[in-house]
Amino acid sequence: MTNIKIPGPQMGLNQIVDAFTLAISEEEAKTMKWNPLRPSSAGKCARELAFEYAQYKGYLPVERQVVEPALSRIFSLGHSIEWHAIDHMKRAFAKMPTPIQIRYKQQVVDICVLHDGSVIEGSIDMWLDGGDWRCLADVKSKGEKFSSYYKSSWEEFLQKVLNTGFAKSIGEDAAYITDLPKFIVAVNDPWFARNLYQLNLYACSEFAQKKDITFCSIIQYGKNTSRLREIRFSPDLALAENRREMFKLIAKTVDETKDPMQVQKSHVLGSSACGFCDFRAKCWPDDDAKKAHFKTWPYKAWPKDLDRLDVNTQKELLELFNKYTEEGRQGDLQSITEESILKVLDREGINKIRLNEHQIYEVKRLKSGGKGGKGQVVLRRGKL
Repeated sequence: MTNIKIPGPQMGLNQIVDAFTLAISEEEAKTMKWNPLRPSSAGKCARELAFEYAQYKGYLPVERQVVEPALSRIFSLGHSIEWHAIDHMKRAFAKMPTPIQIRYKQQVVDICVLHDGSVIEGSIDMWLDGGDWRCLADVKSKGEKFSSYYKSSWEEFLQKVLNTGFAKSIGEDAAYITDLPKFIVAVNDPWFARNLYQLNLYACSEFAQKKDITFCSIIQYGKNTSRLREIRFSPDLALAENRREMFKLIAKTVDETKDPMQVQKSHVLGSSACGFCDFRAKCWPDDDAKKAHFKTWPYKAWPKDLDRLDVNTQKELLELFNKYTEEGRQGDLQSITEESILKVLDREGINKIRLNEHQIYEVKRLKSGGKGGKGQVVLRRGKL
């Protein structure tokens, strides 16, 4: 086997791609080519933007985080997803009895003028013309992951939107926001809020207002399943003006003082925005902002490893779990063995146990059933 000659590079092509993608990321981390005061950043913390603007203007050295190759590809994937989604929408809309026209793709619009005369502008994804209505739409990719209470995080997100009290369902996987400013506060999602602020700024631009826009739509594309969802809202001029004034204040303050700390923070310690901000150590020098954010998460129970128990208990539980598993395979009643396992776990004060790398069980109390109305205690497969 040692004499086999491998054709081509003596390392995987994937390794070559990763190595040079990382080199590009390292180079980009040393520069700030684009003005950070742009519509896509309208939902960011004002002080975070102030630090980025100070770096862009050369008042501070650029200290950006190096993006790992896989994450870099995920970020750039959004552009391909946007094109892919718009292509499918175009073909579908053309089949309608009264076709919906897609116009002004990547149309550049002016947002505001800063104190030094520089213009903040942005590029809209597309304009939908339905004849008696006009929609400014933006496509955003969205990953799907596990949810404890719903089929996936996709369903959980929509329910979160509706539960704010400022959104109304308009069919399957679609919702209309009834009050945009109040919704942004209620949904408490700084990452989604950025999408809303961005599209609202486009909708309130002179270009969109002259075209008599009717509503805005964020079209979310599920990266895992290719599902589509619409979150619709009406443009809010006051909210757009608030963001324009924020941009102007940041630029003027930083240009005059050269100190981003003179700009007020938009978030507090414990928020996800602070927890994952590149400048969190400067705003919170006496605290770990990331740890403070994680402390706001629900308590996570870590499993007890079986091999950390005494030998006799290990043997007892192994025999019971082997019997429990075999009964499950054969379709036999597991209740007696399950009860025996629960008694041992209760005796040892264990709510979650890891038998091996692939098997974790935890003690659960059902919301209904059981004696005394307290809910039945059962054994369930768990995960880390």
